[in-house]
This record gives sequence, structure tokens and C-alpha cells, in this order.
Amino acid sequence: MLRNIRNLMQHILTILTLTFVISMAAGCRTTEAPTPAPVVVTRTASPIKIDGKLDDKAWNKALVYQFKRPLRMSPTRHRQLGSNLHEKGSVRLLYDDSNLYVGFKFDDGDIIAFKDSDQKHHWKYGDMAEVFLKHRNKKCYYELYVTPHGRKTCWLIPACGLVELTSNFPQKPMPGMKTAARVDGTLNNIDSPDRSWSAEMKIPIAELEKEGGKFAPGTKGWTVLLTRHNYGKSIPAREPSTVPLFPDMHYHEPEQYAPLIIEP
Repeated sequence: MLRNIRNLMQHILTILTLTFVISMAAGCRTTEAPTPAPVVVTRTASPIKIDGKLDDKAWNKALVYQFKRPLRMSPTRHRQLGSNLHEKGSVRLLYDDSNLYVGFKFDDGDIIAFKDSDQKHHWKYGDMAEVFLKHRNKKCYYELYVTPHGRKTCWLIPACGLVELTSNFPQKPMPGMKTAARVDGTLNNIDSPDRSWSAEMKIPIAELEKEGGKFAPGTKGWTVLLTRHNYGKSIPAREPSTVPLFPDMHYHEPEQYAPLIIEP
């Protein structure tokens, strides 16, 4: 009798183990990443005033892209955040003869940015938006930040295989790069409900071309990834989102960046 019970228990344990292994395998199965849709940069005849408001009329001509969650996150983060994006965001891009302009708008119930200085790893200190720019013919690429304080960071990543060592290479602000932000709420006050923040970034084309190819209508090779790091009391966990839709939260995969279409 005792032997039968032991055999039954062993049988049940085997079934449970197999069920667990199968479920884990299904959860870890690689999701096929979609081919990134191109991101269009619209030409503007006049320079954009960088004040964080996005109220220049030229912004109305630019295509608006909505941020989406990465396809894969850790099981814990997915369980915390659920299936739907808690706080929406959008981005649009313009350019003129001298500069590339990026404009962000974010819903945000709790706006956090603890560092009020440039050239910091701002994703460690609160909300921020990020622009990755890479030319396919080059190994190096740019990683640029803007925060609700209007602060900026410029990292020039020498190559994907050196990402973890980037801080050991000389880094300096990009000459002529400018950022500004506007907060609808009270920054860093978690007890006061906020509504939104917006930001603008000006990136000199001449600086991009120093480390990449020609940036002009009809040229090909430039790619882009736009990301958001969103913290706050109003959401269950730090919420990532991107344009284009990205496979996961490891953003240093330039082969997944969207082609940049530069309109005439």
C-alpha cells in the first residue's frame, strides 16, 4: 500500500515537473520581432524654437508616432504592468538645413527627475526620453537623453561590443545640441497629481555626419530608436515604451532600429 502511494506521488511529481518545464519553455520562447516600420522626418522651412512646448506650426506637419510596450519584458514586470500601456506617449520628427528636431509628448501622473544636470545616466534618476541614432555603414552610434528638467546627455557608443565600457571612453556634450521641457504638474512631488510633460531636442546635422553618413533627402542608412523610461507613484512599476515596437528592453540592438526616411 505504501509503495503504491509512493509510486502515485512520484507519478504526480513527474507530471508537475513536466508541466512546469513546458510552461517555462513557452514563456521563454523567442517572439519573432516584426520588421521595424520606417520613421519619417518631415522638412520644415524655418528653425524650431526649443522651449519644450511643441507649439511651432511646423510640428503639425510631422507624422505622429505612438509609443508601445516592448514585445518582451521580464515575467515580474509583465505581471506588475499588465497588458496595456498605462501612460501614453508620442513623438514626431522634423529637420531643416542645419538640425534634426525631435518632439515628445507624454501623459504622466507623477513626473520624476531627481538629477538637474547634464551628462548623467538619467534613466537611473527618473523619467526621460531617449533617441538612438545610427548609420548602418558605421559601428558607432549616438544615445541622446532629455528629461523633464530639460537636461540632456550625449553618449557616443563606439560599437555594440563596447556598450558596457562606454563610460571608459572620453565623452562630452554634443556641440550645438539643445533640449527643453515643459511640465504640466509639480516635478518630484509624488503627493501632488501631475498630468503631462513634453520636450524638444535639437540635434545638429553636422555633428551626426561626423560620425555617420550624409543626412539629406534621398540618402539611406540612418536608423532610429526612440524610447521612454517612465517612473511614478501612479503606475505599478517602471514602464518602458518605444518607437518603433521593439523586441525587448535591451535597446543596444541597432539591427532592430527603424529606417529613417528623410522627406524632401
